Amino acid sequence: MTTTQTESGKKKDLRYYSLDFWRGVACLMVVIFHSTPYVTENPAHVHASIISKRIFTVLTQGWLGVPMFFVISGYCIAAACEGAMKKGMSTKTYFFRRFKRIYPPFWAVLLLLIALHLTFRFFSGSGADYLADDIGPMPTPWALSHWQWLGTFTLTEGWRDHFIGKASHYFLLPAWSLGYEEQFYFVCGMAMLFGRKWFYRSLTAVSVAVLGIMLINNFVVELPVAGFFFDGRWLMFASGVLVFYVLQFGNERSRKAALYLLGLGTCLILPRMFIPHTKVDEHILGSLPFAMLLIFLFRYDRKIEESRLLRPITLCGVMCYSLYLIHFPVVKVVTQMFYRAGFQSDWAALFLSIPVSALVAVIIAWGFHRLVERRFLNTPPVIPGARKPAHQEMPILGSSQPARVSSPAVSVDSQEAPPTDPLGAV
Repeated sequence: MTTTQTESGKKKDLRYYSLDFWRGVACLMVVIFHSTPYVTENPAHVHASIISKRIFTVLTQGWLGVPMFFVISGYCIAAACEGAMKKGMSTKTYFFRRFKRIYPPFWAVLLLLIALHLTFRFFSGSGADYLADDIGPMPTPWALSHWQWLGTFTLTEGWRDHFIGKASHYFLLPAWSLGYEEQFYFVCGMAMLFGRKWFYRSLTAVSVAVLGIMLINNFVVELPVAGFFFDGRWLMFASGVLVFYVLQFGNERSRKAALYLLGLGTCLILPRMFIPHTKVDEHILGSLPFAMLLIFLFRYDRKIEESRLLRPITLCGVMCYSLYLIHFPVVKVVTQMFYRAGFQSDWAALFLSIPVSALVAVIIAWGFHRLVERRFLNTPPVIPGARKPAHQEMPILGSSQPARVSSPAVSVDSQEAPPTDPLGAV
């Protein structure tokens, strides 16, 4: 067990064992959120009971799983970079590992999705394309231009239209967040060139610059920053880096300071959410409280990780990249089938179509994880509850960190002694 020395001389475990659980929570929130349109966009929903409306109001907040992903991703990639720099890994190797981990599974899902579109078009008995109906339609492969396909395959579709081609159009909607992840990885890789001493200083400078750009974009003049990491979404990722830093190198005082900083950011952003035409991304508001929660719950980390009751959710976290890639077309098709079969009420969706669609998505994602994703892992996978520890680089929306031990005391591939504070601070 990796430990470090505290001020009192006692040793403490610095691993963050339960991040897989939080990955699972975040991913399931997104899955359920994408399972609701056939209720929320159904005209009959306005006449439903107050109770069911309130329940679906809660379920439709599942988009908050995305900012949770970004925070976890910031934590994990900071740990990966820390381990890489300590081991002397080259920046070239770092980028290759990120590329290998993210793109091949993503491309595999795109090919499967194209095949599914073709199957519905040419082999469906009714001729209906369950992916391109009137409620939340997904674009068909032939509806995208060459430039849009280039943006799709390279995960640059979010900002590609600033330079060439038609407006951004996502073939697979969840890919928008992967585009941001790739930019986050690039910035961290560039920061690694400055060495450990300047790595966190570089990321701090980037965060201050992004904050300044966001303020100018909101209060001075509108800037063409949509789709770029400096549109403000970097701050979600930076929150995760902050969590990693204070848990890795900080003391109780620095952790309280981080909580105050994140709380202040939440209080400053919250009023903007009630002002019309604001450009402050609501995802940022969702990320800061979650970063605070991770710091606070670190003391209960082992209890969460060891809970047998929570292991099914942790398993979803282990395969969360597969689940995130696969779920959208799956839940759309399954919930639509129930809708066409006449199960259109709020309660039918709540107790039948949504749970079934989520379960089908989890099963298919597990198969994809075993058959495809695991081939591109940099370290062996681990199953929750396994007696012998194993470690796996497991991305959340593409992030990289050991699946069982998302830890400031763990390098990219193996457990090592906790590194000393590269800033000589806290």
